[in-house]
Amino acid sequence: MKKQFKSTLFLMTILTIFTVSSQVDTNAIISTKYADFYEYNSLQDEYIHDSDSSGWLDIEIIPYDDYYTIEINNDGEKDKIWWEHSNETVDGFDEDSHDIYYTEDGRKIIFYYDDQEIYFFYDLSEIQDQYLKLMTLSKIETYEK
Repeated sequence: MKKQFKSTLFLMTILTIFTVSSQVDTNAIISTKYADFYEYNSLQDEYIHDSDSSGWLDIEIIPYDDYYTIEINNDGEKDKIWWEHSNETVDGFDEDSHDIYYTEDGRKIIFYYDDQEIYFFYDLSEIQDQYLKLMTLSKIETYEK
């Protein structure tokens, strides 16, 4: 019972920190520990996992209203990425379970709150109208700025 209470409390904290008016909380810092990489296979019409590239990877994301900063492997170098929230939803998912952002360079970012994962779609093929690569981030911690 105590373990279930702690799990429920943790999930509620994550959801509260992650969301503000159905958008990522700009008062929180997001730290992820694991990244999976996928490549789109048009013959199978699905993303294929690249186990050679996937693994432990420290990433810190600091979201703001109009941009976020990202630091990889605590190298001290932060990139500033401009983004915009979208009212788009993912088919088959409750609209409150995720948020979608588009970056100025065309990447698509989906925050899946229930699964505690962040999806970065990139390398958009205009011919196929399909993102060719996907990075998913997991093992997420959040804390106040």
